[in-house]
Amino acid sequence: MIEIWRGRSRVNPLARNSCPDLALRAPSPYRTVFEAKYHTNPSATSAEAELAKNIYQAFFYLALPRLPATTKHSAWDYEFACVLAYDATPDGSLLQAWKSLRDSVKAACWSGANVYVMILRGSSDAASV
Repeated sequence: MIEIWRGRSRVNPLARNSCPDLALRAPSPYRTVFEAKYHTNPSATSAEAELAKNIYQAFFYLALPRLPATTKHSAWDYEFACVLAYDATPDGSLLQAWKSLRDSVKAACWSGANVYVMILRGSSDAASV
């Protein structure tokens, strides 16, 4: 990607196709992109890295420039992003990584960046901002 941004590639940096896992638009009242993940590695280090990567990806999609619809693609004008992750580890390592963050950091994802993080486990072990 950096080579594209530096102009060392023939690819137009603004012509890149963005592919979030899911995106909602009209008729939904919210324009939201989703990063949907399934986490299975029980390592705490892996969970922390995955959490950071997933939040970054959601923020990246949300931060892309607004583009009007054309005959070839829909508009890109999302107002929210969501990380929807299922923690399938025996000890809930991804959920633990999320819970280990300062409350101010978790709240800033939502109130400052419009990125909502939801980590799902079983019926009794769910967490969000």
